[in-house]
Amino acid sequence: MKDKLLSVFQETLFQSGHTANEIAKGIRKPYSTLMRECNPYDKGAKLGTMTLFDIMNFTKNV
Repeated sequence: MKDKLLSVFQETLFQSGHTANEIAKGIRKPYSTLMRECNPYDKGAKLGTMTLFDIMNFTKNV
């Protein structure tokens, strides 16, 4: 379930009309951290709720 949710989120992120670098800067998070948190195959990282809200706010996509 978690992997599927992160996969959907990652796809949404890439189709947002913004580059991942723009989003990272917009939410004041290092690019590498954002990419790691959104990677469904990285079992050591997790996407926090507040980061998700920041991304949704920045991209205007809920």
